[in-house]
Amino acid sequence: MVAFQIYCNIVVTIFCLFFRNVLRNLHPVLQRQQLEYTIFVVEQSGTGVFNKGILFNAAYMEINATRRFDCFVFHDVDVYPEDDRNSYACRSQPTLLVAAMSKFDYQPLYSDYFGAAVTLLVSHFAEINGYPNLYWGWGGEDDDIGYRVKKRFGNISTVPLDTGRYTMVPHGSDQGNPKNPLRFDLVNESHLRYKTDGLNSLKYTLVATERRPLYTWLLVDVGKPTPEEERAMREALERPRWDADYMGYVFK
Repeated sequence: MVAFQIYCNIVVTIFCLFFRNVLRNLHPVLQRQQLEYTIFVVEQSGTGVFNKGILFNAAYMEINATRRFDCFVFHDVDVYPEDDRNSYACRSQPTLLVAAMSKFDYQPLYSDYFGAAVTLLVSHFAEINGYPNLYWGWGGEDDDIGYRVKKRFGNISTVPLDTGRYTMVPHGSDQGNPKNPLRFDLVNESHLRYKTDGLNSLKYTLVATERRPLYTWLLVDVGKPTPEEERAMREALERPRWDADYMGYVFK
């Protein structure tokens, strides 16, 4: 049985609308593939900075505590597959299901990328210690988990370019998900922390859960960056590798 996780930032309403579009496209594909599956939509509560890694880790823990699945598909809210031949069935190796996206004119993705839509056996996710929890804001966590997969399993399995095409729903920037100024440093140090930053260091609060007609909904409080993390992000803004887009980050 396959468990699908789709994240949705409750702070930005348009992202919540995206998952409805994904569901309209994803359910028919999964049914034509004759899969036994459940879709979980995990939302972040409050108005704090987005943390995708904690959301996916929290959903994994909550789902595993109540039901048994063979594998998980971690799915971004703004993409959906274009080809039924791209199977969402469980696979023997961690697999990147996305080979190309409309946003990038269907060009091949870089080799370390492991995001948008990925599938892992339950045991695989535990072996890599899940997603990192330290990425506040946009960017970096997909590369970090890609490193974990390559470190543990040797490589990232992919799908053919002609069947792994995805549509990305056009949208503007997300005020609750600014670029993380530490993302490059965190990715570069992932080899030092992957055994201690993940499922075994996870902190969150499950605010609510509800079974709805097309999916099961989870509302999760991910907390906020520690004072040390906020200070490190402020210092990162002052480095020569300054990026004007980082100015969107709001410290509280």
